[in-house]
Formats: sequence, structure tokens, C-alpha cells
Amino acid sequence: MGELILAAPVAGLAKKGCITTDDVQLLRAEVFRDGVATRAEVEALFALHSSCAEQCAEWPGFFVEAVTDYIVTREKPVGYISEDSADWLVRAVSRDGRVDTPLEMELLINVLAKAKSPPASLSAYALLQGARGDGG
Repeated sequence: MGELILAAPVAGLAKKGCITTDDVQLLRAEVFRDGVATRAEVEALFALHSSCAEQCAEWPGFFVEAVTDYIVTREKPVGYISEDSADWLVRAVSRDGRVDTPLEMELLINVLAKAKSPPASLSAYALLQGARGDGG
């Protein structure tokens, strides 16, 4: 996916501050038709999530599915999560050591459930967040 092709729709959605059902359909059909292919694309989804306070009912499922698919099946080795990817994911879902939102906690749990063998550090982080009752 070219950066310019990605940038226009994502920037437009971020600017309007909301994500509608039509927006999710556009992202699925046009922008990420073949899935999320790069970490920059995943970061764009995180930027949308944090910049759009109003989100349609379809957004959470799309967000969790797209990011999980990238981390678990598109990064190498397929089905496993590297320490680098685990560290990146923790930084992406948290501030000050705590998960930012319930949806990001759901993402973290989904990634752990789909991976064949996640790093112990990622599992421990998720358990700590659950024990704190964090997640937004």
C-alpha cells in the first residue's frame, strides 16, 4: 500500500474526528483490501483510534482484526510474536505503563490468543493490566 494512498483517507477521517460505518467499509474495501501490510499502516489505525472520539459499532471489530492480523500473521515468523513486536505493541497500547483504552486491552488479549507462542513479557504485561483493572 503506497503511503500517499493510505495518507489521504486516514488524514480525512482523523480530521473529521469520527469513524462511521461507511468509513470502516471504505477502509476494508479500498485502503486495506489485502490486509494491513506495514507497521506504518498499523500506526495509522492507532492514530485514527486515538484521534476519533466518535466511533461506529463496526470500528472495534475492524481495529482488533486488522492489527491482530498484522502482528500475528504478517510479521515474521508467522504465528509468533517477536520481542521487538511485543515491545512495539506495548508502546502502542499504553501510556505510563497502563493500557489506554478497553479496546486496546481487547486487542492485546486477542493478539495473545491468536499467537502460537507470545513472549512471556507480553503475557505478563497483559496479566498485570488485568490485575490492575486497566484498559481505559
